[in-house]
Amino acid sequence: MRSDRIGRAIVFYKPYRVIIPNEREKDISHTPVQQNGTIWYTDGSKTEQSTGAGATNRDPGKLATVFQAEITAISACAQEMTRRSYTNKRIQIISDSQAALKAMGAVEIHSQAVKDCMDSLTQLAEHNSITLKWMRGHQGHERNERANFLAKKGAEVPLIGPEPTCGLAYRTSRRAIKDLLRRSSLENHPGTSQ
Repeated sequence: MRSDRIGRAIVFYKPYRVIIPNEREKDISHTPVQQNGTIWYTDGSKTEQSTGAGATNRDPGKLATVFQAEITAISACAQEMTRRSYTNKRIQIISDSQAALKAMGAVEIHSQAVKDCMDSLTQLAEHNSITLKWMRGHQGHERNERANFLAKKGAEVPLIGPEPTCGLAYRTSRRAIKDLLRRSSLENHPGTSQ
């Protein structure tokens, strides 16, 4: 099973902007569409059965983390706009995940999903101006709620194909190994407590 963790990668060049307003800054939920622009909203969701990514029909699978679902949604959004041959547009991608947006702005990365997303954004930015913006989620904003709905729907649809569709998160692997060792210890040494 492949891992999402990669060796340290340093990425200085990012032809896109990341905006995470603080509490005192303007609420971006009413961001106007700029001339020759477009706005996309993304979201990720995880249930007991699987994970889903809104603004895309790609299913990151049940082993993905919510963070990976958020990254998958942003990446798929960029890939879809590239597929549609968007050119000379002012593109805004709105996410309610600060962690995903901070990862997109980071110089040092350790996740293949993040690197792939950066690559998708960089490709889209060759012919467009891209801004990633954070907005507080679950505040009743129609399009953010729609992205959340799509992500939850994506998590409900059974995955067709092998798992994992994205690399296993390092922490997920560590937790699974610790759980396995604890269960094995309890089976081999009955009467001991956790």
